[in-house]
Amino acid sequence: MKFLFNGFSNSRQSAATGNLSLLVEHNGYTILVDTSGSPAQALRIAGLDPLQLDAIMITHAHCDHTYAFPSIIQDMLIGGRTKALRVLGNQKALDVCKKLIGIYNFDKKTTLMPISWEITEDNTVTLSPDMKVTSFALFHRPLMPVQGFIFATSTSKLSFFPDSVATEPYPQAASGSDVVIHEAGGVDADRLHVNQNGHSTGTQAGILAKKLNAGKLIVCHLPSDETSHQLILEDAQRHCIEAELPKVHHWYDL
Repeated sequence: MKFLFNGFSNSRQSAATGNLSLLVEHNGYTILVDTSGSPAQALRIAGLDPLQLDAIMITHAHCDHTYAFPSIIQDMLIGGRTKALRVLGNQKALDVCKKLIGIYNFDKKTTLMPISWEITEDNTVTLSPDMKVTSFALFHRPLMPVQGFIFATSTSKLSFFPDSVATEPYPQAASGSDVVIHEAGGVDADRLHVNQNGHSTGTQAGILAKKLNAGKLIVCHLPSDETSHQLILEDAQRHCIEAELPKVHHWYDL
């Protein structure tokens, strides 16, 4: 299994990177996690064909994670895609994505490829013969349900904790992950403010990664003010020495 960041910024984009979005690939099966930026372009930069993308997974229904959903659907439509597409997420996220393509009447196009809308709420779904994904609930905002995802194959495990306040008990299915990707919205000195906004600090992400015995931690969903990134990383490294900042358009092999 391998993955990359299409972007790693929080809801405000910086000059260096767009909003948080991932690509996950295993044995030719490709998944786009959250739809921000220019997803079709991101796939092509990664050497992948949007017409062959297997699934899109949406962590939650906030704008910075869903706004480009109609963009990639349009790219597939114009490209003549016929292959069925799986779209997975919680009910609220799927409803938003359906409304977005409805605004542009893509759902009325006779040439629209089949779309399988699949609810992932605290369950395990088979993505490919050797890859399953387990979803788990996270707290972000009272009226905004968020799902984290654990991608597991016979030889590797990747756990993704998007927008959320790191809170115990942590999902035990994430224990022993080769990599934990965790959002970090600020430094620990500002923990109260960061948590009140529905996010975690670098310290909280580091503690979680350590307790889950993760091989590596990558902090993401970082503030647009890039001067804070190193400070957030240093907070995380006090608890998980194998913590690092993300690299855009770089494949990480597990």
